[in-house]
Amino acid sequence: MRRWTADRIGRLCFVKCALLALLCGGGAVPAANGHVFSFTNANWPLGEIKFSLLLGPAGRTLEDGNTSWDQVAVDAANLWNAELTPVRLTTSPAPGFAGQMDKVSQVFWSSSVYGMSFNGALAVAIVWRSGSKLTEADIVVDDTLRWDSYRDSITNHVDLPQSDPRLRITNDLQRVLLHEFGHALGLNHPDQASPPQAVEAIMNSVIQDLNYLAADDIAGIQALFPPEATRPTVTILSPSSGARVFQPGLTVLGTAKDNALVEQVLYQLNGGAFQNATTTNVATAINWSAMVSLEPGTNTFGAKSVDTSTNESTIVSRSFFYVVSNALTLQTNGAGVISPNLDGFGLEIGRGYTITALPSAGNVFSNWTGGLTSSLARLTFLMKTNLMLQANFVTNPFLPLKGTFTGLFREAGTAHHESSGSFTLKLSDPGSYTGKLLLAGKSHSFSGRFNLDGQATNYITRGTNSTLTLGMLLDLSVSGTERITGAVSDGVWTAELLANRSVFNATMSPAPWTGLYTLIVPGTNDPPAGPGGDGYGTVKVDAVGNVKLSGKLADNTTLSQKAPLSKNGEWPLYLSLYSKKGSLCSWLRFDTNLPASGLAGTLDWFKPAVTKGLYASGFTNQTGLIGSSYVPPPTKTNRVIALTDAAVTMSGGNLSDAVTNFVTLTQDNKVTTTNSGFSLTFTLSSGLLKGSFINPATAKKTSFTGVLLQTNNSGSGFFFSTNESGRIGVSQWY
Repeated sequence: MRRWTADRIGRLCFVKCALLALLCGGGAVPAANGHVFSFTNANWPLGEIKFSLLLGPAGRTLEDGNTSWDQVAVDAANLWNAELTPVRLTTSPAPGFAGQMDKVSQVFWSSSVYGMSFNGALAVAIVWRSGSKLTEADIVVDDTLRWDSYRDSITNHVDLPQSDPRLRITNDLQRVLLHEFGHALGLNHPDQASPPQAVEAIMNSVIQDLNYLAADDIAGIQALFPPEATRPTVTILSPSSGARVFQPGLTVLGTAKDNALVEQVLYQLNGGAFQNATTTNVATAINWSAMVSLEPGTNTFGAKSVDTSTNESTIVSRSFFYVVSNALTLQTNGAGVISPNLDGFGLEIGRGYTITALPSAGNVFSNWTGGLTSSLARLTFLMKTNLMLQANFVTNPFLPLKGTFTGLFREAGTAHHESSGSFTLKLSDPGSYTGKLLLAGKSHSFSGRFNLDGQATNYITRGTNSTLTLGMLLDLSVSGTERITGAVSDGVWTAELLANRSVFNATMSPAPWTGLYTLIVPGTNDPPAGPGGDGYGTVKVDAVGNVKLSGKLADNTTLSQKAPLSKNGEWPLYLSLYSKKGSLCSWLRFDTNLPASGLAGTLDWFKPAVTKGLYASGFTNQTGLIGSSYVPPPTKTNRVIALTDAAVTMSGGNLSDAVTNFVTLTQDNKVTTTNSGFSLTFTLSSGLLKGSFINPATAKKTSFTGVLLQTNNSGSGFFFSTNESGRIGVSQWY
């Protein structure tokens, strides 16, 4: 900085700043916004730029209130620090002497610049570098001049003593050091650029009443040191994770690091708002501490660091346990106990404990009440002050209903293969269950537990994007239906569910419908829509209520099922057919009048389109199934049906007209006829019939099969012709 000559007294600007080009190194490069840089090929490393202050005490109170020249330097550096991000001027008083090229940056008084004249400058910034990195910056202030520190106009500090006719100026040290710190950081004079740039800046060569950083100074320093993007790190050193603390106050200690500068550390407790931790000075690596007040039990402490470029670290967490004990109160209502029995024990508040409600024989756990509510017998809880828990037990409502429930589900009104199926559930006496749904040829397992209202819900995943919702209601009423009702839904369709409990016992309670039965599945009079013949089956009901079916449908599909009867004689018939792409579904009912005489029901028959065979287009038919009890003749001389003369009629099956054969049934159940090529025999043990006739459509022998319906003194079955089935019927010949 250079002093004006005496003949310039009275001008507004009294001091001119000029760096010695030889000492500054490098020429200035103008920038578009006015600011220019001193060093084109070198810069300070990110982090702290440390300056040792050797200016010492002022020996008096300066005009700005300071009593230390070093503090004036600190104030000047902090004006730059307010705008710097990845670097920071760190200034601190230090003992010792000034030295050059010792990699220690210093601010000090001197009457010369390392032996050279100031040549009229007030202060000089001298910078050294190694390669592309600046390593040292010394600021030398001329101690032969008059100095103070003030913020007002320079003209207020010009005096003309009578003894000295020359202009005398008291120089502002903060203003001068603010300028020289700018040079040390890398800024030059914008008003001395080529061409000169007329901007307001503390870095102009003429010292003026400006005593703060102007917009151009800030833009220049931010261009030299733009914000960086590397995230800092933070570490918690103590206490250790999971530490048990016995006092509510806790001091947490840690460190934080950055490639540039860590500015602050923030912490939170138990998810609360972040607060400032106590830290050391802004630096590349800092220590921090936080004093927190813990809550009884587990406390979670989180911390993050923020650097001077506003980058945040990831949050690190650590948990501590503040140990406070309190007595637990346990009670029971009903027949049962709690294990382990922690009643009256002093437990640690906030610590997790597990207890289990164990019902006595003939009882079940209902629920927990008191300080917590739960329907789970095994209860895991966090201890809290004055906690009371009560386990409630009730008489077991599931014990009388223990066993297997079997039933069907299908849409009300018109049923569909894709939304109908069979249901099986096995219930244990605590109310837990396992079960299976058979839907569209696929089996889906489920399990769970009914609540004490008899309600339960399962969500059954099938495939990747489909879930079945199974809602059930178990009838728990005394002398109830022993049924499960509910619904199965995929969100598009909803099928009604009904399942009955298997109640029969061969010794104590045998099924009243024990015996043999025969049944027919009537065909249709519209052959393209389905078989024209009658399907048939034989049925055996055993003493425990199991129904065993075997037979054939009129498209030659085999029938085979084993299922239990309900106490009302209801049989859930469901068969998956046609490679699981079709099905039969029906509730059949045995006659409730004893002795049993038959069974009946409405049958839904779903056949998909196929590539070969009869009825390749597929169909959906609903037909009324007809059944009859069957009693084998006790001897060969007892007629299987009460017929002597009978008509056996073949119709449909590509026949242009029905064909009737008249036959006689002998006492020993032989069939005689005068029709050539016709035969008919019976299987007396089951009621099956079979035979053959000469088909007029083909002039070939055609076989037929079927069953007898004893209660109707008739028989029915089917035969195959060219491309469809036909019906064979046995009836009285009048």
